[in-house]
Amino acid sequence: MIESDYLIVGAGACGLAFADTLLSEAPNATITIVDERAAPGGHWVDAYDFVKTHQPASFYGVNSTQLGHDRIDETGLNAGFYDLASGAEIRTYFADVLERVLLASGRVRYIPESHYDFERRVLVTPEGETALRARKVVDTTYTAGPIPATHTPSYAIAPGVRHAPVNVLAGSEGEAAGYVIIGAGKTGADACVYLIQRGVDPDAITWIMPQDVWFYDRALYQPGDEHLDHLFELTAVQMEIAATAQTADEVLMRLEQSGTLMRIDPCVAPGAYRCATITRAEMGVMKRVKNIARLGRVQRIERDCIVLDRGEIPTGPDVLHVDCSAKAVRPRPPLPVFDGERITVQFVRTCQPPFCAAFIAMVEAHFEDEAKKNVLCAPVPSPERAIDWLSMTLQTAINTFAWMQEPVLANWLARSRLNGQRGLMRPSAALTPVQAEARKRMRAVTPAAVANLRKLVAESV
Repeated sequence: MIESDYLIVGAGACGLAFADTLLSEAPNATITIVDERAAPGGHWVDAYDFVKTHQPASFYGVNSTQLGHDRIDETGLNAGFYDLASGAEIRTYFADVLERVLLASGRVRYIPESHYDFERRVLVTPEGETALRARKVVDTTYTAGPIPATHTPSYAIAPGVRHAPVNVLAGSEGEAAGYVIIGAGKTGADACVYLIQRGVDPDAITWIMPQDVWFYDRALYQPGDEHLDHLFELTAVQMEIAATAQTADEVLMRLEQSGTLMRIDPCVAPGAYRCATITRAEMGVMKRVKNIARLGRVQRIERDCIVLDRGEIPTGPDVLHVDCSAKAVRPRPPLPVFDGERITVQFVRTCQPPFCAAFIAMVEAHFEDEAKKNVLCAPVPSPERAIDWLSMTLQTAINTFAWMQEPVLANWLARSRLNGQRGLMRPSAALTPVQAEARKRMRAVTPAAVANLRKLVAESV
């Protein structure tokens, strides 16, 4: 029998962020972390070699420990913005956090290569089964999506077809006369950018897009003071758009005009939004791919053609078909975050999973009443459809208002490293004239924005 106050299922970014905050905010809590992988880091353990964080490294990881160098890149597609973290850096970081912060506390037990059976409340390991007893079970796996390296495609593949996950591109087996990139999200975008940066002719790439995707401009997510005027101004503009737009489509079009959102083709309305964040330089590289198939999802790949929902495109034996169709976040029906002995980690703010996990741990440590905790941690919808920008922004605004009524949470938010909106919480005396004016506009328009977003989301159901 293994006993602890908290059992965290999953040693990925969310599981470790939850444990890290709980350690600092609940000084007597004991924690057991179980995970099916042999090392901490979740999907980063299996990530493709050229993957990096979407947003600055300083907003990612666990609250107690800096990730990245907190400096501005001078070259490359991220030039002018704060550094990102590579998959290798993140794996090293999480291993260090586990050893130096969590296990060194003496209050955390880590059990890798094990599966927790929620129904039977037992841990299944190669050595057998062990009963686990905890006051609370924290499920960080509820919205976890499939991993590109291990994802099983939903389409059929004929014998002899060259087909591989995106991970293969970094090795010699990824060399081919032509490439078909299957998937329109961030992984597909990464694959196209990587190939072109490596010298592959864009005309040798075919990009299958079941639906186009809205991308966020990374300029919006920067931690340095030199970017704060821009952050304040665009945040105010977003709220003004949300307050005055007549339709959901108008919201998205005006967000594009404001510089918040980007798309591959100005003539194609994206049907998806998944929080993918890129620079305009990356978008410029992506737009060099002209062979884009918008015929729906792949049904099967034959040796000489690819059959899609609404037609076929040619292929050949020397073409490498790269599966980028796995979704990072699996859309699931929202559950109460706090439900008796179960804590189900979900988005409570748009697009920042480790922050959400750390915030949920903060609420768990400082509040007793379950109803109150669920008001503070109302789930934000997972990103999937383009319309989800509206519903995610709506719930985030409602949640943020509730958080700011609680001094212990407001103080934590103002100093949390993971809080990508931390700059917006600066004391009034420290604001520039641009920031002060933008804050005034935000406060004035937010009630109307919430009311209008409620209306537009209801009309779009």
